[in-house]
Amino acid sequence: MLKLSALLLRWMFNGMVGKKRDLIALKWFIFACIFLFVFCISSSASDNVETDIEFEFIDGVNLNVEITVDVNSITIPANGVTYTKSDIQTLSTNNPEMIGAIKISIKGLVSDQLQESFPDSVIVSLQELPTYSSGVFIDSCTVSFLPSFYSLNDSVDVDSFVNGFLDCGAYVNYSFTLKSYAGWNQSYTFTIPQPLGYKRTNGDVNLNQINWQVKTIGEPNEKEAQLTLLDAEPTSPFSENESMHVQFIIDCTQSDKPVLTIQFQGFQTLISSYDIIPDFISNVKSLPADAMRLFVLQNFTSWTMIKDQTFDPAYFRVKPFLENSSFNQNISTFFSWVNNTTVSTIEPFNVSHMDINPPITANYSDDSITFTICNISSRAFFGLINAGANANITKNDVIIGDNLESIPYPYEGRVMFPDHVMLNNVNDFNWDENIAIEGSFSSTNASHHSEYDISTSFMIDVKNTDLNLLSFFTGRTELSMGLCLTETQNRNVTELPFQFSIPEKIILPYVNSDAFRVCVEEQVFTNQQLDLFTSYHKDLFHSRSKTLFPLIKGSALFDQSAFDESLLWDENISLMDESKPVIVSSSIQTAFPLLFDFSILPPSVSIQALNLSFSGIKDQDVTYSMIFPKGIRIDISDTSNRAERIQSSDGRMGFSISFNETDDDHMESVIITMHPSGLYLLAMFVPCIISIFITMILLVLVYIIRKKRKSMPKANKEIPSQEYEQEDYYVPPPPPSKRK
Repeated sequence: MLKLSALLLRWMFNGMVGKKRDLIALKWFIFACIFLFVFCISSSASDNVETDIEFEFIDGVNLNVEITVDVNSITIPANGVTYTKSDIQTLSTNNPEMIGAIKISIKGLVSDQLQESFPDSVIVSLQELPTYSSGVFIDSCTVSFLPSFYSLNDSVDVDSFVNGFLDCGAYVNYSFTLKSYAGWNQSYTFTIPQPLGYKRTNGDVNLNQINWQVKTIGEPNEKEAQLTLLDAEPTSPFSENESMHVQFIIDCTQSDKPVLTIQFQGFQTLISSYDIIPDFISNVKSLPADAMRLFVLQNFTSWTMIKDQTFDPAYFRVKPFLENSSFNQNISTFFSWVNNTTVSTIEPFNVSHMDINPPITANYSDDSITFTICNISSRAFFGLINAGANANITKNDVIIGDNLESIPYPYEGRVMFPDHVMLNNVNDFNWDENIAIEGSFSSTNASHHSEYDISTSFMIDVKNTDLNLLSFFTGRTELSMGLCLTETQNRNVTELPFQFSIPEKIILPYVNSDAFRVCVEEQVFTNQQLDLFTSYHKDLFHSRSKTLFPLIKGSALFDQSAFDESLLWDENISLMDESKPVIVSSSIQTAFPLLFDFSILPPSVSIQALNLSFSGIKDQDVTYSMIFPKGIRIDISDTSNRAERIQSSDGRMGFSISFNETDDDHMESVIITMHPSGLYLLAMFVPCIISIFITMILLVLVYIIRKKRKSMPKANKEIPSQEYEQEDYYVPPPPPSKRK
């Protein structure tokens, strides 16, 4: 061949000289090289090679490949020499360099055909060169499909994506164009080990092996191979249905209003409205929670889309069953994901175990609901339970919605009670369409009382004693005592006042002060009932005041500010006690007349002794105190010596007398004798002295004026009326003189 080329060139250039010949020679040299290259390639058509390429799926993306090359004859492109089977056998024993070159050539040719058959894949050889034995070359490698093989974005984690969907029961469709060079007869065999399997194929099937033969007759050949892979034992089998679960959670653990959370748990999600399934995946109607997390992680969808497409429609299907019911709520919710059910966890899913747990969970929460039990607010109810009440309720006493069994999802409920509150000895109660919220309520930290705890103080404050001037001028001697009467009740524990009522099913013998407060705060006690309560105690105080001082006048006033201030508390319904009392206080400003005697010679004043009758009050500890103005010393006398002298913080003298809760039928008379000091008497009589002095001055003035009028001269001349008769105008006559 080389000699033929040389002769041809010599004949063509004969007779040519100079640069022209050199240029033409270069052109023909290039032509000769191309000719030789094409000739060498065409000579490879004399190859006669039988190849078995066996693939084994490791998973949906990765395959192990075993290659067996049985060479009858092969032309090595490097030197254009064709070697037969016997040539190769001979070279294998005495020419290792040449057999190495043949191995390199075979490895390259096989790799090129694999790369052309499986574009968009990574082929990694597992051995440096094929092994040779008895005319057969053996090689191995791995094939890993890239995202572009599936027409996916390069950012997709294709291993997780494909294998995850196989474990969800999806079918993965493969399409290969299997190549074979001229002279190469190749058998492509795919082994599908368990738990993988196939759904359909256009290859020849033998048990778990699928084969395609690509034979050539002098020219390269190719064959289209179709294969649909499946997981015969998927963690989540194929499902056409959505699986959504609803939980109604009422959280009453806080001291303010209960919180309603409508929690949706998406176990299986319908995917038809999303339009995100790639074309190579089929047999998908709904996906388990793990697959939805996989979709989000691979940026096929977003949590916003899942909320809009799946959870919001479910919420709006359920919402009317609460709003248009006796639950009577206008639900205004705040949306949030439960983080450990999204992709925020360290391992949101396991591609070898794609299931429905944990379900994708969304909360629609309303923190301002009104939840009632026995027709009172749940907060008041739980407060009374912790204050010592017991209650047996039925399902009709607790309303969370009507016809919940009609919602299109399975549901259950959960009520989280405040600390210590138990329903059937459970603090966290679960219910559903078969288990109602009913049973016996109790508290593990109840305040139990068996008697009253009320202390009453009745203060009599003698502000002053004034001389009754009117009585003094009419011949009587009377003092007017200015009194401020105040009664203050500290109500720690009482029976339920008759003005109020609580539901019949709530049994509470004694009401402590915190229970009273929560009933006022939650309007278990109405404003009308409160008005009756305060009016009753005001009238009762006025009656006691009239018993002590029958002659007093005036109306009692209820101290509303003290009452309101005593209703303020820490609002902790888990600790209902009586340490801070409810204060009921009334007062009256009045005067009380008191006779006295006095003489000028010798000067002395004797004030009438006061005889006051004090009595106990049923179920109350009561203390009466009486304070006198400065300058008055008192003597007290009572039969049982209960009265005790006291002194106020500003130095005034007085006494007190006390009765306990068992002394309600006991009455004690106390005689009080007042001894005013000289200075006090002077101060008391100063108004009288001033009045007498002013009266004397007025009398003197009247006398002087009368005397002066009597000494005035009388008028002697009267003007006759005739003097005016000649005038042209009318002049009335002068009035007749009154002087005689």
